[in-house]
Amino acid sequence: MLRAPPPQRPSSLRSVMTRPVGSAHSHAPFAHARHGKPGRTNGCKREPLMRSADVINSHSTGTRNTTMHGTSGDEQDLQDRLCVEAQAEFPRSYSENSAEEEHVLFIAQSFQRHFRLVYPDRKPLLLCPRNECGVKKLVTTTLRPTMPGLADLIVWQDCARFVSDFLTLQPLDEPTELPSTLRSPQTVLNSQRGTSLEYANVLCSLLLGLNYNAYCVSGYASKHLCELDRSQESCPMLGQLNQKHVPEPRDPDKNLVDNGDTYNLKMEMKLHSDFILKQENKKLEQQQQHEEPRSEPDPAPPPDPLWGLRVHFWVLVVAGSHSVERDFFIDPLSGKQFPAGHPDFLGVESVWNEFNVYINMEIWAKGFQHMVWDPEDQSQWQTVVPGTTSWKQLQTEAVRRQVMTKMSQPDKDTVPLYSYDMPLSWCTKIQITDRDLEMRWPGGFKVTHFKQAMLENFIPFFCPDGVVTRLTLYQDPKKTQVQTVKEWFQNRVDLLMETETREGITTERFKLGRSGFLTFHRFNTWLPDACPVPPDPGVIPEREMCFGPYRIDRLVHRLERGNHMIETFKKRRDFLYQRHTVFDGTRSSNADNWVEQRPILKVVEKFDRDVSKPASEDIAELAFHLAERRVEVTYHLEENTFIAAKRTFDKPAESTKTQKAGDFTKDMVSTFQVDPRVEPLQMPQLHQLLLWLLEEEQKTIRDIRNSQRSVRAMVQCRLKEQEDVRLEACPWTTTGTTQFRKKREKLSFPQFPIQLQ
Repeated sequence: MLRAPPPQRPSSLRSVMTRPVGSAHSHAPFAHARHGKPGRTNGCKREPLMRSADVINSHSTGTRNTTMHGTSGDEQDLQDRLCVEAQAEFPRSYSENSAEEEHVLFIAQSFQRHFRLVYPDRKPLLLCPRNECGVKKLVTTTLRPTMPGLADLIVWQDCARFVSDFLTLQPLDEPTELPSTLRSPQTVLNSQRGTSLEYANVLCSLLLGLNYNAYCVSGYASKHLCELDRSQESCPMLGQLNQKHVPEPRDPDKNLVDNGDTYNLKMEMKLHSDFILKQENKKLEQQQQHEEPRSEPDPAPPPDPLWGLRVHFWVLVVAGSHSVERDFFIDPLSGKQFPAGHPDFLGVESVWNEFNVYINMEIWAKGFQHMVWDPEDQSQWQTVVPGTTSWKQLQTEAVRRQVMTKMSQPDKDTVPLYSYDMPLSWCTKIQITDRDLEMRWPGGFKVTHFKQAMLENFIPFFCPDGVVTRLTLYQDPKKTQVQTVKEWFQNRVDLLMETETREGITTERFKLGRSGFLTFHRFNTWLPDACPVPPDPGVIPEREMCFGPYRIDRLVHRLERGNHMIETFKKRRDFLYQRHTVFDGTRSSNADNWVEQRPILKVVEKFDRDVSKPASEDIAELAFHLAERRVEVTYHLEENTFIAAKRTFDKPAESTKTQKAGDFTKDMVSTFQVDPRVEPLQMPQLHQLLLWLLEEEQKTIRDIRNSQRSVRAMVQCRLKEQEDVRLEACPWTTTGTTQFRKKREKLSFPQFPIQLQ
């Protein structure tokens, strides 16, 4: 038999090649599992793997041109013709193999042939697919460890999300057969299309550049993973809908602290009736019974006839680097993390990194529960190219050199770390720019369907309204009835960040910096005006606003619901922190601006404690009963008391054309004094207090009307902003730089030639 002379290699490799491949023992068997449908095992006896020297000697000259995946001669000729033009566009390493690469291919092909002879029930291994130029390359040399060098790509989560967003899935020609082509990572990124193998190759290259102990995995997975079908999966952004950014209303009893002292003031207990609670629960149960029955759960998907046979590729991250405590999988198609041994991953044939290819020897038909995810464990994994270095050896050597450097000892008489160098990657360096991060979705957008949800992503400035993400939730599995629509915006001139529409209620959130410092706005979608009386009596008009901390009036929250308006303030000089206004609900058909002219029935103002005044003179609550022409004044509690002092004033009759103004008498005032030792106020003092209260009442009414007008102006401004949406370009982004350059060219004046006289 003719023997192909191996290419020249280091002398240290010759001694290594006489040992069994990847093992120090003379008999290193493979796992006899049928790599197809999990649960079936091969009944043949385990045989020792052929020694590497025998593998090389048995390799004939003509075997170098045989394909690893069974392609015919006509297909090979077609691939060669298609790759003629591609070879001229790439570096020389793409279209040629060095002597080291030829030697590694020689070993891999010999390993593949002997592997198929010993284990005919197992599928061929993915070792030497062809690149974009039609040249066979070992999968380890197709990995190009590259550090992205971008602040947005420093952890595995960012890299996985970028790869899944930037690329478009290209399904395999045959879902049960290995792909015959593996392009370089940069070529895949340039085309923005790739198979699951190319997805995993790009992601693993980025993770290796970030010093993760990552491996590409060749195996089998479920149908929805292989086809990137997430229709039966809950949307990961559903948790954001439950987040509330509305500040809680002010609790007037928060200053009452119970520190366990017997003589301190206790917090007031909130009494409730158990009977009323039971009745309310009964009403809720009756309402739920009368409601329409919920839709039945989604039927289980039909059984997959190719279950356990679908080829898939993903990334394995082994613990030990970047504070990774447990081994886990990364599906490059979706960018999701899975625990090692997840049931959606049905089998593993081999794994590889830039150092070697490791063949799985464990019987994984029963699952991965007891599988050791350490490819350097020679009892469960078999190396294809013997004698190469490993990731653990490099880490150990680095630690040893650091120790020797600290001890200031020379490191001369050291044994070489390895006996053979794996050829370097033939691929060019991966280049990811800031523009790639901005334009990460092919075509400018990406639509992902989840279970009763649809997620849409857009690049900046793709949509005229500035939306970059839109999440739509549906009430039924068939997605015919919309329940909630939430949108995220960027580069809006009106500083709009988020909007959410659900059951007729629209919620808007803004950045700080708007006129009026509006940060939150929630209102009825079908009521454009500020809480008018709706045509449907069952609809309660509602509008809620939150403001930043820089308003002059210190207003932070405003809620208008039906005929009530509650305003909350913070850090005012007059210590006012809440104003509750009750309006008359009777509508006037003549007034166009009836909302601002609604009669006020009652106003209640609450104040914080002013320590510069005695408690008996510091007002805690003012209640203006305009309809009843009465004013109630409640003072703060004094020390060691639990009842507050109060005064009630009945306003005198106002002067008219036919009647004079009424006089202030003792019958118009009622006083409750807690401390009997305090002298009561005389009539002149009470009259002065009443005059001050009347002035405060008129001032409060003016503030309420101004607040209503400001809200109406904000609503009208929002309507105009929605009709004419404007976007602002950030000069620190590539898209913004292009827009600013175009604007500068438009504004530049043309240079006319000067005519000399």
